[in-house]
Amino acid sequence: MEVNESCIFPAEDALELILMFDRAGIVTYANTAAEVKLGYEGGLCGIHISKVFPGAFAQGEDRLETEFSFGKEVKKLAAYRGNRTCFPVEARILLQDKPEPEVQGHFRMSDRESGDFGIYICMAVDILEKEFLNREISQVKQEAQLALKVKSEFVANVTHELRTPVKEYWAILKSCWGKIWISRPYGRCR
Repeated sequence: MEVNESCIFPAEDALELILMFDRAGIVTYANTAAEVKLGYEGGLCGIHISKVFPGAFAQGEDRLETEFSFGKEVKKLAAYRGNRTCFPVEARILLQDKPEPEVQGHFRMSDRESGDFGIYICMAVDILEKEFLNREISQVKQEAQLALKVKSEFVANVTHELRTPVKEYWAILKSCWGKIWISRPYGRCR
């Protein structure tokens, strides 16, 4: 099955893992993030989705078997890399064309051969990476708040340190200026 290139461009630059697969479970597209993160030799296209998510999908004789509910609900799954190590992900799998209710979760190979099948779009985020980024964001936020507090204290101290002597000089100048004008109303100031 060919995938429209104009639909892929935004997905290619996404930070999350994006996989497309057909009703038979064969991966037809994987974005760069998925290819790099999962590291399957020879790429992800053409492999069965059950290799990536063995806990959620199984390859039957003539169909993809799953208990996974497709839609907007986010589920926690284990994604397996090409070296068979795994990592937790939050995944959402959407169906582009809705299957008939009686075959939800069980798709016949005959559908694939006849061309009568939909495309599943899996969007997954690495939970560990997400938690790491959230911790980094929190740390940067705390550092920014501390820097703001230090800056505010510095400005307050500098303002106070400048204000006090300037007021004294101003008072002395006013006093001197007044004495000069009183003693010499029409003369020059020295």
